[in-house]
Amino acid sequence: MILHLKNLSSRPLDPKELTALGNLATCSNQGYHVVSGDRPSLDFASEIDSLSESARKTYARLSLELTQNWSFLATQPRLIVSPRPTGSEVPLGRFVDFETCQQTQLLTEDLTDAEVVLELAKARLRSSTSAFTLRARSLNGGGGSIARGLKRAARQLQAPLVCIVDSDRKFPHDAVGSTALTCGREAASVSNSGLFRYFVIEAREIENILPIELLKECAKVLEREKQEELAQAILEDRNFLDFASHKHGDSLCQMRDRANVKANDLGMAALLKVSPKVRGSARRCNHCGSHTECITFPALGHKLLDRVAEILSDAAFASDTESWHSILKSLTGVVSEAALASHPVRL
Repeated sequence: MILHLKNLSSRPLDPKELTALGNLATCSNQGYHVVSGDRPSLDFASEIDSLSESARKTYARLSLELTQNWSFLATQPRLIVSPRPTGSEVPLGRFVDFETCQQTQLLTEDLTDAEVVLELAKARLRSSTSAFTLRARSLNGGGGSIARGLKRAARQLQAPLVCIVDSDRKFPHDAVGSTALTCGREAASVSNSGLFRYFVIEAREIENILPIELLKECAKVLEREKQEELAQAILEDRNFLDFASHKHGDSLCQMRDRANVKANDLGMAALLKVSPKVRGSARRCNHCGSHTECITFPALGHKLLDRVAEILSDAAFASDTESWHSILKSLTGVVSEAALASHPVRL
């Protein structure tokens, strides 16, 4: 997260605020967040005698680096920190406790979810700049009990917190599942203070918005027939792809059945408009028996995300981030905003 210092010289700073400035300098050097500010504030901090020598040097360095980094920083959301806050700005004294300077927390239903989301956000950041990185501490939400995990994490919210849940929607216009529903209620009660972000993946789950390159790479361990099925499926309508089970496999007729059982007219109307885009090459659906009118998605296995995490850990992985799913772009943007950090500096 960018912690942007503003108007430091507007009035004399009290002892708590001076301690806060020292903490923010340490935060920057350890690479927990990005500490920035207007140049007069950074220069002012670099000359405060009561700060430690390392803190003064840190603010002098940040002032010098401002010119080269500003073209990127100016385009990013930031949390304004000021001794005289207005509106959504945060008081400088808030950082008197170093716990408030700790790295961002990323709460997901499973630790692998957090690992995958963070690595994808890093890949997208690398396409923009190498001057910064992302850092976050993963919290395991415990699957369907993530609402309880959010309640625990938010009880004493100090460091930034991002909570991500799957919608578990199984067809277009479906209602969100019970996990997202209960977690959403808990999220609504969290006091924001600029530190909390809640994101519901509007597709079925994170697997549905993965970059196509990742899905193809994961499918290489499957038999040739499933690889061919995937190659065709990824060309189909998003109203099908966003809600098809990537782990267990799915078909358009099954999706229509789910919408019909719930008497969801909007969902059924959307699905009735979906038909195979690659005519003459549709695969036989074992559920309805159709050769030409149905669409199928292969079962990529319940360990799909584990395989994705392995691929992303390879520094050689590259992806055209501009072609990513719009939901994935939004999600990685939220994570990048909260977890943006400087590279650690050795003093």
